[in-house]
Amino acid sequence: MDRILELPAHTRLSKDAKTILLREAAQGSYQKAGEMLPEAVSKETVIKTVHRLQLSDLEPMEPGTKRKASIVYVEADEDPIALQFHEKKGDVKRWKGHGDNGQIVKLVYVHEGIIEQGKRKYLKNPFYFGGIYPKEENETLWKEVEEYIRKTYETESLEEIRFQSDG
Repeated sequence: MDRILELPAHTRLSKDAKTILLREAAQGSYQKAGEMLPEAVSKETVIKTVHRLQLSDLEPMEPGTKRKASIVYVEADEDPIALQFHEKKGDVKRWKGHGDNGQIVKLVYVHEGIIEQGKRKYLKNPFYFGGIYPKEENETLWKEVEEYIRKTYETESLEEIRFQSDG
């Protein structure tokens, strides 16, 4: 079958299937994303697809072209996580039951609004930034967001940039 479809050896998912998984995973859970394909895949397959994504896999815009939008939305959130260890297993210090292994993962996404397709809602042209940015590196994250907006949009046509965050 791989030969007939001209897929490289050991390819489990086509680019179209990966696109569906990534879009659905960004909007909801890994489990639901896996159920969106005609032949459902496990949430573990979705997780591996998301983690293997390389920015070079994305289709670039034509050089020199920028999007025109009157409003761009920038939404930010953070999520606390607990690491299993710092550098090696067993190096987490505990005090009164609490470990010193907490981190904050930050997520910022830029989009042009919401598109409704049937019962589902999608972000229009979303772009995501995320990672662990300690307090002293917050400025780095926001400079990346600013640079993306300047490179992607005609700033003359932007009337508003709306920020939304829970804190």
